[in-house]
Amino acid sequence: MTINEIMVIFKNPETIQTLSTGDKFLAVGFTVVLGMGITFVSLVALKCVIDIMAKVLVEKEKKPEIKISEKKEVEEVIPDNNDEDVVAAIVIALATKLAANKNKKIVIRNIKRVNNEHSPWGQLGIVEQINNRL
Repeated sequence: MTINEIMVIFKNPETIQTLSTGDKFLAVGFTVVLGMGITFVSLVALKCVIDIMAKVLVEKEKKPEIKISEKKEVEEVIPDNNDEDVVAAIVIALATKLAANKNKKIVIRNIKRVNNEHSPWGQLGIVEQINNRL
């Protein structure tokens, strides 16, 4: 018997008993393979549709470019005699960066200048790690 003939007989539960054991196993195996194949193809098609929708509908966030300058340039930009302005600028920058966390209150108790021992690559890595955690 061919697969088509067995499947026609397999549709009717009363005629299944007329099949031999080998034909029953063949029909069951074909049914399992057919069902799993249809499920697999459907899931792959669904994944493709979701990927296409994600590319079309989701807007990518543009990350701001981070420029790291050398320590000398930073010291020239931030003069030591204008500490209140520097503190105010740092507070405003932190407040705008952390504005997404509206439930948290920001309290800045102390601001100290830190010696920068890292290379520009190291500084960029630190900044990226901090941004990924926020």
